[in-house]
Amino acid sequence: MIEVIKSVDDLSRQKWDVLVPTMGALHAGHQSLIKLGKNLGEKVIVSIFVNPLQFENKADLENYPKSFEQDLQMAQEAGATAIFSPSESDIYPGQIEKIEAGSVGNIFEGKSRPGHFSGVLTVVKVREPRPVQEKPVREKKSFDRPPRRFKDRDRDRGRDKPRYNDYRENRRRGTILTDAEFLARRESVDREMLVRQQGDRTQIAILEDKVLVEHYVNRNSNISYVGNVYLGKVQNVLPSMEAAFVDIGKGRNAVLYAGEVNWDA
Repeated sequence: MIEVIKSVDDLSRQKWDVLVPTMGALHAGHQSLIKLGKNLGEKVIVSIFVNPLQFENKADLENYPKSFEQDLQMAQEAGATAIFSPSESDIYPGQIEKIEAGSVGNIFEGKSRPGHFSGVLTVVKVREPRPVQEKPVREKKSFDRPPRRFKDRDRDRGRDKPRYNDYRENRRRGTILTDAEFLARRESVDREMLVRQQGDRTQIAILEDKVLVEHYVNRNSNISYVGNVYLGKVQNVLPSMEAAFVDIGKGRNAVLYAGEVNWDA
């Protein structure tokens, strides 16, 4: 069950972050305020106090709905930490100094309930802060130590080492190429395709600017499969030649060029 605080002194001993003031009879609107308070702080306290100064008509005060047990349940469901339910003597311990709302108090709720907003201003008046007891200051113990003597090599250690900041300033970031730049570089490369066949071994090599970038070797027998239809699986793609090696399931791969594909089929 949610904790119920009955006095101002007990409330002052609590550690809380948000206060949601109400007059009881909680509903969904109050629960939304409690949930909003949970977003602002961990501990939310909901006050339930029917302020008599907001009722000049005593009949309205007597007929005001009071559902304390239901309010406890709704506050707990919304995530409240505790309920502050003080008595009238605890809120107004001495002579009441009522604050008048003036002409503003004659609109909205004050139009049908004279004195309503004056009661609101009075109950939320900021009181003088209570004196805070200062904690005794503990004296710091001093430990007398002889001064440490540094050798020249210890004092100069690390002066010649490069600093991390110097590294960050002088480092070079990798170059990022756009698609247009990549295609332009690709077309400017001197590209060659070399094929060598010796016995049952066939080698295919791709050179770019005299540098080997792709290599393929086939050691199977020279059986011609030209004219047949096969279901193949791409094994290796040669982007530079716009070609691919396709496994047709006969122990050797076929070479498929992009220009030989009927894209309209």
